[in-house]
Amino acid sequence: MRFFNVLSLQIALAVITTGAFAQITSSSVTVVGKTNPVVAGSNFRPRPTPPKRDRQVEAPASNQPQAPLTNDSDLVRAVSDGRNVNFVQGAGVIVTRVLPDDNSGLPHQRWYVRLSNGKEIIAIYNSDMGQRVPVKPGVVMSLGGEFKMTNLGPMIHWLHSDPQGTRPNGFVIIQGVRYGGN
Repeated sequence: MRFFNVLSLQIALAVITTGAFAQITSSSVTVVGKTNPVVAGSNFRPRPTPPKRDRQVEAPASNQPQAPLTNDSDLVRAVSDGRNVNFVQGAGVIVTRVLPDDNSGLPHQRWYVRLSNGKEIIAIYNSDMGQRVPVKPGVVMSLGGEFKMTNLGPMIHWLHSDPQGTRPNGFVIIQGVRYGGN
């Protein structure tokens, strides 16, 4: 009897989660068809499946340069305001230090860049998402990604395309070469 109760519970969960009717006999369970059933004894109706949407998210118009990216004013403002920004970009930042790769979990390159106001921020790039970025002190670059204030200081990361399409695609550009996917 206990087996039947467990089996009944599993079938009920399958019917609720999939929206399928099940035909039950003493020895087997057969999924009969998918419809919009009402589970006996309740007024539960499964939610309709939402339509598939294109999940590609582009940077909001205010975050996209109207002309070629020429300065780091958005990055400077984010650091000065001490606020997290979903997508920010800047040009003309200079690599000051290159840190060893972080290989705990997904591999990430890490380096510091100096902004035009003299402040430094750490840049973190997931090297699984594109070719390695040829960083060394003195390299001038443009970059775009998510900006966060952390307990260790300001940071920009997600410097690559988003495979899930849930955020704007980040990037690193050095001498016209774009790193980080799209």
